[in-house]
Amino acid sequence: MYPCYQCGGWGPFSSNQKRKGEFKRCESCVSGHVESFFRCGTCGKSFRDQNALTQHEHSHRERTFPCPGCGQMYRGMTDTAMHFESGACQACRGTDNARRAAYQLVAGQQNGSAFLSAPQMLTFNGRMDEQSGYSDTGHNYCCPGCGKTFAMLSSLMQHTSNTQCSNSGQHVNLRLGFNGGGGGGASSSQQMRFFHGTTWHAATTIERDGFLPSTNGCLGRGVYVAREEKARRFAQQRARETGSSYGGLVELLVIVRNPKYVLSNDYHWQGEGYDACRAERTSASTNMEWCIADPNAIQVLRVEAAYV
Repeated sequence: MYPCYQCGGWGPFSSNQKRKGEFKRCESCVSGHVESFFRCGTCGKSFRDQNALTQHEHSHRERTFPCPGCGQMYRGMTDTAMHFESGACQACRGTDNARRAAYQLVAGQQNGSAFLSAPQMLTFNGRMDEQSGYSDTGHNYCCPGCGKTFAMLSSLMQHTSNTQCSNSGQHVNLRLGFNGGGGGGASSSQQMRFFHGTTWHAATTIERDGFLPSTNGCLGRGVYVAREEKARRFAQQRARETGSSYGGLVELLVIVRNPKYVLSNDYHWQGEGYDACRAERTSASTNMEWCIADPNAIQVLRVEAAYV
């Protein structure tokens, strides 16, 4: 007996369908009466399958990427690139303007040129000619995982977030900052302010003794930190789970020297020489989070009660 290919349930199965074996759907999925197998952890809405849930979760992501033309904020680099490359942006309308916006988006990220198979784009002068190295139908962007090339930046970003290149850890760095492949070759350190949400007891223990790295997160071993809003929500969630009226919100100062920026789960970054990893989203969360390799790089500033 096979599980339903749509919801994962084990039946009963409908006899009125052409699909056989492992591709059969249960009666609930065929009739449209689906139990809540796929539920959004943010709003509680239920969906028929994992793909529908994944698409919905995208709507909860923070708008962190501005269009380089009009400045409107989007949920990630892919949405930003699709906005101006589709001609929807008044400030970026037209081939030349879209190309200029792509240049500004890529050039503004760390080592962006590493993802261009036509480096001449970085010296864009406003002209579309044979010497420019850029083509509407050409191969202007290259996936570092499989070598496949794309004409548009948004196509590359979609490819790397939905293929085996993502699963193998070869997905495009979120900020196009491949950092020369890691190796610990960072140029300078930066101080970054983060938050960590947990129970009140755990927060006070962290304030006293420091962090112990997690070992089973979506970014591997390390200390998981995030922006204040996400960390506060998690602290409140932990409080509800433990029957408490408040959780603990820990404010931190973190020294980051050589971060890797990724689109989703990644278990390779520490072996590649990075000291921190930022994921735009993971299989456990639709919001951006960081993982810090060394707890000694983290300074606890204060602990605050996060009331439910």
